[in-house]
Amino acid sequence: MAVMGDGFAVQCFGCRKTFSSKGLRCCSATCERNYLDRQETLATMATLGMERLYVRRKCRVCPGEIPRWTGIGKKRRQVPITRVTCSPKCQKKLRMASDAQTAILTNEGGQKCP
Repeated sequence: MAVMGDGFAVQCFGCRKTFSSKGLRCCSATCERNYLDRQETLATMATLGMERLYVRRKCRVCPGEIPRWTGIGKKRRQVPITRVTCSPKCQKKLRMASDAQTAILTNEGGQKCP
C-alpha cells in the first residue's frame, strides 16, 4: 500500500476515489451509507434470484469503470459500446503505451544494415 498523508492511499468503496485512510473503507459517512445500501440491495436481489440488468465494463488502463452516460442536461448521451477507457486521461495513457510498442517494432531511429 502506498502512504498518503497521515494514512494509506485507498480507493473508496462508495465513490471509487482515492483518499488517505487510517483504516476506513469509505471517504465519508455519505459514501459509507451509499455502499451499505448498495450491498443490501444486491443481497436482496440475490435472495430473490434476480440478476443485475447492467454490469459496468472495466477500463483497460485503470481499475475504474466505464460510465454508461456522459454529458449534462440535454447534451447527455449514452457512451458508445466501443469505448475501452473510462476517461480522457486513461485514453492518453493507452495511446502512449501503444505508440511506444509501435516505435519498438518499427525500429525508428535505428541504423540500416549495409
